[in-house]
Parts: sequence; structure tokens; C-alpha cells
Amino acid sequence: MKTVIALFFLYSLTGKAQTQNLTGIDSVYSMLENYDNTSLVNKSSNDELIWMQIDTFTVHYYNSALKGGTPKLDTITIKLRFENNWDSLRIEQTKNQNQILINQLSFIYRNYMDSIDWRGYKITKGGFESDKVGHLKMKYPIPFTEIQKSKIDLIQRCPDFLFEGMGVFLDCNNPGIREDNIRISYTNKLRYISNAVFRMDSVNYGKKNY
Repeated sequence: MKTVIALFFLYSLTGKAQTQNLTGIDSVYSMLENYDNTSLVNKSSNDELIWMQIDTFTVHYYNSALKGGTPKLDTITIKLRFENNWDSLRIEQTKNQNQILINQLSFIYRNYMDSIDWRGYKITKGGFESDKVGHLKMKYPIPFTEIQKSKIDLIQRCPDFLFEGMGVFLDCNNPGIREDNIRISYTNKLRYISNAVFRMDSVNYGKKNY
């Protein structure tokens, strides 16, 4: 069983901004290319880098309804999406606006679920508290009004990193890999992205930033 770990670097730029940031993207390409002797970095276009590693492993799914006990061909994907016009001030303002909305909507969500004793759905109070925005964005099973749904849509994700005037959004499926060496190799890539490429003290393992 062979698995491809693909790292897609995507950014949306227009006109002059695209030319200005080309050198920065090339520097990221070089950092990935020099990560180790086994990494394969493919620059498929001026705005996309693909980082691939071939390995064998078994996936353990957290959803008990899915079977992951036998090796099979699979793909682990890490994606970085670049978006213009982000800075520390915008992130702070967005987070403050988000928190007001999250507090209001979480109160409505809890009240409804408390009224049915959190029964009838595979949703626990602890699960909701650990990922409030994820549950709110599903707009289920709470009978939200149209106004409340529009407020949910206003909760805006913030970038995980800042890079030359752009916000960088990290997305990865982060599956449960049973083999220690493959799991460590995968998390080391996320650590490298956070610490070496974007010079952050902490490591983002795929948790979205609101």
C-alpha cells in the first residue's frame, strides 16, 4: 500500500501583487525542496507547490462506523491557501466580532440541546464545547431562524499564518495513522510549516482559527 502526502500551496493574487509575491513563493519552494532527501516538491504552476512523500500505513478512523483495520491506498493532504489583505489588526478585529456571534449563537444552541437532554443526536455537550463553530456551521439540529443562520455565516475564519501581507490558511485531514514513523513524519511536516516556514512558536495541527 502506497500513500502520497501532498502539500498544496495556493494563493490568490491579482496584477501587481502577484509579481511582488513571486519571490516569496519561490523561497517557500526552496525551503520545502531542502527539507530532506526523500521529499519531492513539484512546482506545477506559479501559484501552486505540491510536496509528496510515498509511504505505507494503516488509517484508524475516529468514526466507529468506518472500517480502517486493513492497509489501503490513501492520501494525506495538507493545503495552504494564501489570501490578500490580512494583518494582525484585521485578525484581532475579526476574532472580536466572531466571539460576539459565537457567544450569542452558542447560548441558543445549548438551550435547545438542554431542552432535549442532548438526546436523539450523536452530539455531546463536551463535543460541542470543543468545536463550537464547527457545530454551529452545520446549522443542525437546532431550528435556527433565518436571521440566526445569517449570523452563523458572518463568523469568518482567520488565517493561521501571516506571510508578506497575506493570510495563510492551513487545511489538513489529519487522520489517525497507526504506524508511529509515518504519523511522526506527517506531524513533523506540520511542525516544519509552522516553525521553520512561517516562524511561529506553536504548531498548527489543523485546528481552524476563529
